[in-house]
Amino acid sequence: MKENKDRFLVKLWRNLHSMKLGIILLMIIGLLSIIGTVIPQENPLKYYETNYSQIVYEIIKAFSLYKVYDSWWFIALISVLALNLILCSIKRFKQVFNLVTNKIDFDLELNKLKDIQKISLEKDEIGKIFNEMKYKSIKEKDFENGKLYYGDKNSIGYLGSWLTHFGILVIIVFFTYGKLYGFEAYVHGVPGTTVEVPGTQHFINIKDFNVSFRDDFTVEQYVSDIEVLKNGHVIDVGQVLVNHPFRTNDLNVYQNSTGWAVDATLYKNGEEYRHKTIYQGDFL
Repeated sequence: MKENKDRFLVKLWRNLHSMKLGIILLMIIGLLSIIGTVIPQENPLKYYETNYSQIVYEIIKAFSLYKVYDSWWFIALISVLALNLILCSIKRFKQVFNLVTNKIDFDLELNKLKDIQKISLEKDEIGKIFNEMKYKSIKEKDFENGKLYYGDKNSIGYLGSWLTHFGILVIIVFFTYGKLYGFEAYVHGVPGTTVEVPGTQHFINIKDFNVSFRDDFTVEQYVSDIEVLKNGHVIDVGQVLVNHPFRTNDLNVYQNSTGWAVDATLYKNGEEYRHKTIYQGDFL
């Protein structure tokens, strides 16, 4: 029983720092990210119940597909991927470092060359051959039966895969930091309305909205004039444009989309019951 357990642990450890596991995890996370893009995120469950069939709604609800990036299974996959990248990077660092710094295991390399015929050349001739083959930093090492000349070419390239692993790890770290210490909220309104930013003490007053056109009448830019308020006081004023967010000390305000809005009045028994501005994709 103990032997089987030891075998399992050894196999688990090997898989944890294998590149194969990292590739599989990246593919799974990529597919799940597509789902998180196709299905609108962070909406009330009522939205999905209204806009999807009952079966699809139950699947979305059961697997938290309405909040993919906050679900326990997505966080678990990201955590395993981070561990895999850390272990792979540590395991390969010494090998990559030796390749970049041209530290060669001569005994190992000479064993590879044991069946190759050795020839005698003058040092100048060797230098010429190395230059033609784009090798640089020519070095030599003395042996009992002669000299070994060697050099390197594009040695920095060995860092490519290692830096890729490290770069993905950095993305995961900052993704986690953003989830822990940042927030994301969607608000919408029409000019003349002031909307609350959920979970904060901030309000956004939408003063005006304009669309600029090119000479051929295609849309050039959408421009929103806004005020940011905190505790009832205006703390900043500016414009939000597509691909040009408005930044304050506390908030980054992005223009996510534009659409239609309707001022709707609901009557009951001939009397006004409720008035609301209904936005595209909204429901009452």
